[in-house]
Amino acid sequence: MYQQLYRYLIQHQQLQLPGIGTLLLQQSDAVINVVDHSITAGTYQVNLTNDNATTAPIKLYNWVAGAFNITEREAIVKYNDFVFDLQQQLQNGTVINWQQVGVFTGGLAGSIKFDSTVKQFTSGHAVTAHKVKRDQALHTIRVGEQEKTSAEMIELLAPQTTTRDVWMIVAYVLLGLSLAFVIWYLATQHGIGNQTTLFP
Repeated sequence: MYQQLYRYLIQHQQLQLPGIGTLLLQQSDAVINVVDHSITAGTYQVNLTNDNATTAPIKLYNWVAGAFNITEREAIVKYNDFVFDLQQQLQNGTVINWQQVGVFTGGLAGSIKFDSTVKQFTSGHAVTAHKVKRDQALHTIRVGEQEKTSAEMIELLAPQTTTRDVWMIVAYVLLGLSLAFVIWYLATQHGIGNQTTLFP
């Protein structure tokens, strides 16, 4: 029974043991090491939540029925007898060593202690990874309530170069030429300033 329930735990990530608690197979995230350019696979560990009011789901009974090739009613009886025997052994002070899962021991006031044998099981080995830099890659960016592409955002955030209007440049050139003509005309025809002579 232990081996079949271990397979159920691996497949469904949890196993309910009524009156004892729930075994949870928890996975930690992969670890990225930037210095070594490597990614270490996530680790697994088995934990026991002390939830005595837990009940076994129907899919667990179906699993047991399929594993032992018995009816669902016989599976319910078989599983509940297994859990009841487990509880009795723990209350009597027996240490239960469940291979590949952990060690169950009965504590004070009916509490159950669990020491997992799977504390830091890694499912794979570290792989090397290098960051790929794509300068011209297009991707969408959420800006407020709108989605824009990276090219649109670069164009939107680029500093705008101010271009002078061609007609303004022509107007300044004509103004400068007309002022130069007026100054030349006054200087050659009538002179500039007061040309009257004063007698004492």
